[in-house]
Amino acid sequence: MDSPLMTRCYCEAPCSAARHSSPRAYLDAAAQRRADLATAQGDVDRYLAVFPWCQRVAAYWEIVSQLRVPDRVRCLRVLWEVDARPSSRLRAWRRELSLCSQNPATFMSASEHKLRLELTKPLTIFRGVASSEQTPTGFAWSLDRDFADFVAYSACRGRDTSGHVFAAVCNPDDAIAYLIDAEGRDDVAIFPECLVSWGQIPTRQIVETVEPSGAVWWTVAK
Repeated sequence: MDSPLMTRCYCEAPCSAARHSSPRAYLDAAAQRRADLATAQGDVDRYLAVFPWCQRVAAYWEIVSQLRVPDRVRCLRVLWEVDARPSSRLRAWRRELSLCSQNPATFMSASEHKLRLELTKPLTIFRGVASSEQTPTGFAWSLDRDFADFVAYSACRGRDTSGHVFAAVCNPDDAIAYLIDAEGRDDVAIFPECLVSWGQIPTRQIVETVEPSGAVWWTVAK
């Protein structure tokens, strides 16, 4: 039996407004004061906690120039859970992820670093994308093909177009990081130019089931 995929939503729509204007505009006066105080005190964790999760990436970009490198790398790991498959500001993400590759002990946990050393060489990884990404341009890949199928589905859910899945071969030593996300899935962060080879593979059908409670489950039809 297929395993259900309960995941975060990777759709850009909920966060689009926050990406194109200051996230502070969406805070009430008390929250704005908390954000200002945290910024003044250099407490970046408390600053980000003021914002709803979908606005934290935009909030990070507002203060990034004020942060020390260790704080930037630490925050980026938290933000990876929010925006693990960034499709906007790729140049800025590349700059920040370069810092992460230079500071792996801060970006990865000790267990992730250990597991990275145990990954097979070469390694096959998968990336689900919207139809607009005709060649791999992002940095987030997965060891789980089912999850890549789901991301391709969710990227175009409700639209006339359909997403697709890339399969690639890489050397794990060339990756920025190996990360285990909040749901226990294996992510590989890697720059596209470090891929040994890649190609599109058939996208499998996603079956969506809505429970009486309102919870939505997705399974991959095989």
